[in-house]
Amino acid sequence: MAVFPVEFADTSGEPPGADRSGRIEDATAELDRLLEDSGKYRAVDLAPVQGRLQAAGPLHRCDGCWQGLARDAGAEVAAITVVHKISTLVASMHVWLVDVAAGRVVRDGAVSLRGDTAEAWQRGVRYLARNVLLNEDPDHVSRSSPFPGG
Repeated sequence: MAVFPVEFADTSGEPPGADRSGRIEDATAELDRLLEDSGKYRAVDLAPVQGRLQAAGPLHRCDGCWQGLARDAGAEVAAITVVHKISTLVASMHVWLVDVAAGRVVRDGAVSLRGDTAEAWQRGVRYLARNVLLNEDPDHVSRSSPFPGG
């Protein structure tokens, strides 16, 4: 599995917080850890595609460029996560697990975040991993926006 760095879409118009990059790194690491610790997934190293990944821009807007990156890193599944900040108090976290070969979403979910804090992001990641991404109930309904990543 390619766990791509959490992406941030800010429509709040507020100045960026100083600790945003730390939150992105921590949330990405936590998602990677939770998925790998489940025994269902094995994370691939994204270092070989890092330059291309940085040049691609937001993966949720790159018209499927993530597929080649994930495939070249040796992944069968890609995890793409976006935090959409609406205001300091309101944000949402969306995550999609996508079959790389088929380009088909296999699991997706979203959660509202109350507060633009590291704790809110970590709680969001843990909730999505536990209740959506690793939920094996075949009748479980995913609740996210349509996958925008092509």
